[in-house]
Amino acid sequence: YLFFFQAEDGIRDAQESRGLGDVYKRQVPYQAPVASEEFESWALILLFIGFCLMMWFFIYQITYRKVERYLIKELTIGLLSALFLGSGTFFFLLSVGLYM
Repeated sequence: YLFFFQAEDGIRDAQESRGLGDVYKRQVPYQAPVASEEFESWALILLFIGFCLMMWFFIYQITYRKVERYLIKELTIGLLSALFLGSGTFFFLLSVGLYM
């Protein structure tokens, strides 16, 4: 048979605990790194950069022949475009009140 003991079995503090409410009262409220008033601005900036990168990608695909294109450049532009468009979409959803 196995016996399990609580860590504070028989040990008590001088001050009585007043329950879980004390733990929650001592916690510092969470501060978001970006204020909710700035969500719309961030969305517009990030979406604009993402669309510019996407346009650059499409223009690059159209103007260069297949033998002149570089895979690394295509992947880099596509990845950056996707990151900016995804982040911009995330901030747009936050600005309209859809919290994830």
